[in-house]
Amino acid sequence: DGEIWSGILWDLREKFIEKYDYEEGKAQVEQLVIDGMKFTKVNPSMLDARDAILAADLANEGGNQDLLWKVFACTGMGVPASTTDHNDANPVESFDLPDGTDCRGRVKLPWQSLREILGSILQDILGRWFNRI
Repeated sequence: DGEIWSGILWDLREKFIEKYDYEEGKAQVEQLVIDGMKFTKVNPSMLDARDAILAADLANEGGNQDLLWKVFACTGMGVPASTTDHNDANPVESFDLPDGTDCRGRVKLPWQSLREILGSILQDILGRWFNRI
């Protein structure tokens, strides 16, 4: 777990350095992680730690929410990701962002909308086929 979490923190560091410059990005992400630790409970899951970092950013005016969510989502810790606790061997991953897209920017349709679209297409195709007979 430590290797996974350190990889996520490294990805955050890289994105902060891209957004800001090296010194500023490095300093900001380090402070954000330290501040996030103040919001975590004892024995946090990775999702608890994610939420704590997001909360720390909000406490500091929330200027990096989009960047943070994108990094977390691209590592499987998106919006509806879930876990029972820090010992969960089968956490549920998610690559979804709060705006309804995934970490690659693709729009995620709700299942009902997808079903309606596919149903409409299928009706159109079948209708044309039956009209030929």
